[in-house]
Amino acid sequence: MGGRVPGASDGWGAVSQALHNALLFDRLERLAALDSLTGIYNRRFGLTRLHEEFGRTLRMKVPLGLMMFDLDHFKNVNDVYGHLTGDRVLLRLANVAKSVMREGDILVRYGGEEFLAILPGASRKDVSEIADRLRRKIAESGVPHGEDVIKVTVSVGGVSYPEKDAENEIELVDHADKALYAAKDSGRNCVVMAGVN
Repeated sequence: MGGRVPGASDGWGAVSQALHNALLFDRLERLAALDSLTGIYNRRFGLTRLHEEFGRTLRMKVPLGLMMFDLDHFKNVNDVYGHLTGDRVLLRLANVAKSVMREGDILVRYGGEEFLAILPGASRKDVSEIADRLRRKIAESGVPHGEDVIKVTVSVGGVSYPEKDAENEIELVDHADKALYAAKDSGRNCVVMAGVN
């Protein structure tokens, strides 16, 4: 028989197929969680992560910060340079945001040109500092377009729980969103923090 164990190939084949299926499932699960343009978490998965982090915040009695931000006058970028260039600008924003965030922070494409950053353990001061770093770095950078460099700015709304109270994570997002719109109303290219209780 030459040392061959009868039926061994069948067993290894089943193990190999199971491993292949597990890896495929893992890959599909990751793809379902990511935004196809930016490679960061999509809104659905981001809200799931936010729910988990808010629960952890309540259990562990640690702060939780959020930033909502979007590009100022993004419609003009799309109108002047086209949607493909607009996509490159969004990708640049996502990459710059990742570069200023801390390890363990969670970046989410919330919708269109709007992003959500989930900052576990971040106090109001931490959120404000990260938000201002993001704002400055975006204003300083640009996206090459032929002979031009497209300069953009962002407006940022920030909040930190429990300094700003919230019944749940959706209410916390609402506080950050209102702060974002206050930043837009304040002339854009700025950071506005939601008030404390």
